[in-house]
Formats: sequence, C-alpha cells, structure tokens
Amino acid sequence: LWRRHPWLGSGTGSFAHEARPVYRRLAHAPLRLAHPHNQYLLAMVRWGVFGLLSLLGLLSVWLRLGWRMAWGKDVAAPLVFLSGLMLLIDGLFSISLEQHFSALMALLLLAAGLAAQLAGNRDTGEAANVG
Repeated sequence: LWRRHPWLGSGTGSFAHEARPVYRRLAHAPLRLAHPHNQYLLAMVRWGVFGLLSLLGLLSVWLRLGWRMAWGKDVAAPLVFLSGLMLLIDGLFSISLEQHFSALMALLLLAAGLAAQLAGNRDTGEAANVG
C-alpha cells in the first residue's frame, strides 16, 4: 500500500482509497476499510517514510524521557515511560493514536508523570531536568 507513495505518503484519510484495490484483489469481496489495525502501516500509507520516522521519533523521545526520570523518587515518574511503551506496543495491533481513549489515556499518564517530576524538582529546589 505504501509503495505507491513511499516518501510523503498519499495523505491523511487516504487509507480506504489506497487499500480498496488491494483488498478487492485478495478477498474477492467488497470490504469497508477505515484503517489497517496497525498505527505504523497507517502512518506509512498516510505520511510515507518521513511520517513514520517522525512518529517513531516522537515515541523514542517519549520513552527516553521517561526512562531517564528518577523512578525511585516518585511513584508517578514511571507513568511517562509506561504510557509511551503502551502506545508503542498498542500501535502494532490498533491505531492507538486515532482512538480517543488510548490517546487521551496516554497523554494523561504523560502529564501526570511530568507534573509529578516537576513538582518534585520544585520541592527540592533542583533544576527541572527530565531529559
């Protein structure tokens, strides 16, 4: 699917249009497709290699930020890492950034972890070093 427009993709909302001929050929039946149940394939079709690399870059920054936080000092600190890990794994089986619950839950966990980290730094008088 992504090979027709590998670098920049075919645009947001184009998955059903791009997948229709492929699924007709394979399934021999009309299918209504909205998404591929895989965040990374959807990113490749929509945004191409650059979009996929941007998504993976965002997730890697998210995970690296969470990993470097002081897990032993605050119970909420692992929330940053674990919410990014949740999105990374969930993206293999669903379009987690498109589903409101998954995306909002991950953002809430990220915000809670970062807020706890910043509050802890403020209480101890340390500089806010989360990266």
